[in-house]
Amino acid sequence: MKQDFPLNGVIGIIANHPNELDLALESGLQCVEVRADLLLDAGISLNQILKLIQDAQSKGLASLMTLRHPSHGGTFSGTEDERVQINQKALEAGADLIDLEWASDASEAMVQKQAPMVISHHDFER
Repeated sequence: MKQDFPLNGVIGIIANHPNELDLALESGLQCVEVRADLLLDAGISLNQILKLIQDAQSKGLASLMTLRHPSHGGTFSGTEDERVQINQKALEAGADLIDLEWASDASEAMVQKQAPMVISHHDFER
């Protein structure tokens, strides 16, 4: 059975404050990327981020959870085990997909769990 990709349309990026969810809704977006690494840097707690994902789901918005590692342009400096745990919590909170970097320990662990995900690669030199 073919499953459709869970995100479509324009994606709003929530990276500074959970109130950006309201802006995404007002703009008529269908899905959002929750940049958890940037939200954590802005002083937003993990519980608030998980609530944001739940709120997006309850309001009919699909969500992509991103907890980007510094080597790929992000700001999350925790361990790979922490990234796995946080991404698992995001999926349990209702995230449609997670985004992890190619060949990272976290992506390999989440592939083993058969998590719905986008595996990304960032080349800042070319």
